[in-house]
Amino acid sequence: MGNEGERFKPHLFPNNNSQIEKYEGRGRGSKIILPTQDVASHGFALLYDIHSIKGQMIAAVAIQKKAGFEQDFGLRIEFESYPEMKLAFDSLSGEGQGIELLSIRENAGSRFATVFIPDGKLGYFEQRILAYLDTDKTTKAGKPKNQKLVDSIKSIHTATLNSLWTDDPLVFPSNLDEPLWWEVWLPHRDNKRRILDAFKNQATIQGMHVCSSVVHFPERMVTLALATRRQMDDSLILLNTVAELRRAKETAAFFSALPPEEQVLWKDELLSRSSIPPPGADVPYVCILDSGVNRGHPLL
Repeated sequence: MGNEGERFKPHLFPNNNSQIEKYEGRGRGSKIILPTQDVASHGFALLYDIHSIKGQMIAAVAIQKKAGFEQDFGLRIEFESYPEMKLAFDSLSGEGQGIELLSIRENAGSRFATVFIPDGKLGYFEQRILAYLDTDKTTKAGKPKNQKLVDSIKSIHTATLNSLWTDDPLVFPSNLDEPLWWEVWLPHRDNKRRILDAFKNQATIQGMHVCSSVVHFPERMVTLALATRRQMDDSLILLNTVAELRRAKETAAFFSALPPEEQVLWKDELLSRSSIPPPGADVPYVCILDSGVNRGHPLL
């Protein structure tokens, strides 16, 4: 039976079509070409950014404490890189500092990294910039210390709603007051239950509706929230519990949950406005191999 299937369905049982090619390694990553920076002016410009954020960190922590937070105090900040500086962001997470790289996005040729900075840890980046500026701490090659990281950073500022948006920029909501379902990605940290409860509590205060279902991944948990862009924008505390935001996608769950008689009505409606090419027409074909496909289905 197997030989007969191979004879009549050669596209399902390909034979003798392999070929040997020489392996060529790609190395461990592309080489970073750092932009040429004036160390003094660049370093002091970034220090100014850090000092500007200090006041915002103090205000954010005060708001979090007033809201009843007992831990996870901190602020999300965004690092903007020069073009082609993707790999330099690998060193933004401070080991043992509680600093967490949440997401990386691209826009207009530049890359943006959103990082959670715990209260009291902003000095970690300040010290790295100061070491970069210190001419007594150059490397053996005579280069500024931490050059790979600091030279790649164009600016540092507090993260906004746009900073957390990792979906297609074209689907970012433009209407401030239009309700829509958001896909909310939350970090785990040391207590994912606490993070989830904090988000739900703040979302309720903002008048949002949060789905009871949660999908768990190794480093993230995902839920849905019905809210306007204005509601999201207006809550600093809410955004400080979020790692990423995306627009919730439509799935087939609506149709699969319908009773059979209603599914037939939807199917008939779709067929009534469909244009089916005749057999033999010069159109693309799609092959689906699935034991659940019924060739007697009216749409097939």
